[in-house]
Amino acid sequence: MTCNRSSRQRALQASVAVIETLSTEIHALELTIHREVRLRPEFAILKTTPGIGEILAATRIVRPTVEALADVLRVDQARRLVQFSYRLRAPFAAPADFVWRRFCTVWRNAPPANVWELQGKPVSA
Repeated sequence: MTCNRSSRQRALQASVAVIETLSTEIHALELTIHREVRLRPEFAILKTTPGIGEILAATRIVRPTVEALADVLRVDQARRLVQFSYRLRAPFAAPADFVWRRFCTVWRNAPPANVWELQGKPVSA
């Protein structure tokens, strides 16, 4: 199937709209993270360590989030989490009973994006 100029233009406009929407959502999430970090006094001591700022100190939020995702995936061995990423490595450290697999690379994306799949390790009988 070949794409004519108007199809490419619509696809480009749709891509730009998605990027703008995601940028807005990312900004909102960053504001929420900063607000939450400031509200929690236990993060203050972490920030006294050289090289640890507000967002890194907030990684205390990441581990429970990853475990919550893992709990949802553990319900059924067939469940998968699909993550799009521009990074060459797995999006985040998986729990011990899970494994990341790079599913594919979308070369037509600018920049190319990797599609990662997180799934439970096979249970040995």
